[in-house]
Amino acid sequence: MNLNKKYSYKSLKRQSFVDVDAREFNHTDIVGSSFYQNEPYTDVFPSNITGVTFINCNLDNVEIPSGATVNNGTNKHIRTMNDGEYWIVGKDGKPVEPRDKERYVEFGLSIDPKNIPATPLAEPITFTNDPKRIEAQKIEALKNDTARLRQILIDAGELEARAG
Repeated sequence: MNLNKKYSYKSLKRQSFVDVDAREFNHTDIVGSSFYQNEPYTDVFPSNITGVTFINCNLDNVEIPSGATVNNGTNKHIRTMNDGEYWIVGKDGKPVEPRDKERYVEFGLSIDPKNIPATPLAEPITFTNDPKRIEAQKIEALKNDTARLRQILIDAGELEARAG
């Protein structure tokens, strides 16, 4: 391994190295760094780099030059949509699937991009539909409704019913 000490094990988010001499990267391994960008398919590295291997790096929203290889790590192209969640997008910028697809399935939400709301939601859809959050809200509402809580306890035999 030819470790690139200058660019390894660092947070280099939202930075561009397009104008850096390609020789700083060529034939080296960059390990454990984050090059995350805000916009999908962002050019970050010189287009003429060669023999570069990114190992366990966050390369989300980074366009990978043809002379580079990605081993492990992540290289998704994501954008926040009107449902308040990150979606993987294609080159055209259109959503393909939710980044956290498992949560959508767990919460019974549609993973079809055509079902993304036309206008932005007040809060992320997975937050709004989180079963644990919904349960906590119901418990809080019940705590504040003493008459209903009393009746539940009476029905469960935990509290004696009193006349008037």
